[in-house]
Amino acid sequence: MVNKDQIQDCTDRGWIVLAPNHRLCPQVNMLEGPIQDSRNLLEWIHAGELQEAIFSHTETHYPVNLNCVFEFGTSSGGTLALCLEDPVPIEGGVSLEGQRKGGPDFSNPWQAYVSTQTANGTVLDAVYPSGDLDKVDPIENLSPSFPPTFIAHGAEDRMVPLHISEALFSALSQHGVKSDLRIIPGEDHIFAARMKVGSQTWNLQREGSDFLEEPIK
Repeated sequence: MVNKDQIQDCTDRGWIVLAPNHRLCPQVNMLEGPIQDSRNLLEWIHAGELQEAIFSHTETHYPVNLNCVFEFGTSSGGTLALCLEDPVPIEGGVSLEGQRKGGPDFSNPWQAYVSTQTANGTVLDAVYPSGDLDKVDPIENLSPSFPPTFIAHGAEDRMVPLHISEALFSALSQHGVKSDLRIIPGEDHIFAARMKVGSQTWNLQREGSDFLEEPIK
């Protein structure tokens, strides 16, 4: 799911890239599982644990700049990037919306479960049964102190409607948050998984990294 060319682009900028795992729904709900795991990871980084982990694996000095921490995610990962909260300081985030083509593999119980919930319109009930959606809706938790945010959304996305990202961008602007939106022509959901270096899609989504890098140059 993580595009290796994107990782290379980040390391070429001198960034340290961390690609974590998290617990999955419905074994835990969305707030207590994936969101909390992501918040715990950010706290772990700011507690100096990432720096210690790097020191334990190499003698080369790779300093972790805790004043410049970015969150980056595709699809559900984009939502998680938008759900990290104070008191941990964060510099900015990128949400890439955009699922690779092809139908689900129904021999895989997990894909069959997800497809069933999607078809029945019960995804939110499955991942957050409490129904108090304000706690997990980024747009309901915005403030002027929200970090700079860049959104990239496929124009042909059949999984997540474009108007959701447009509403988020509008809300960010209303709160005075530095933000930008790129609508990627011809792209469906999770376009980042298959994009090629040098393509129009690559160049447009790469503007998100440029957007994050600008304040630290």
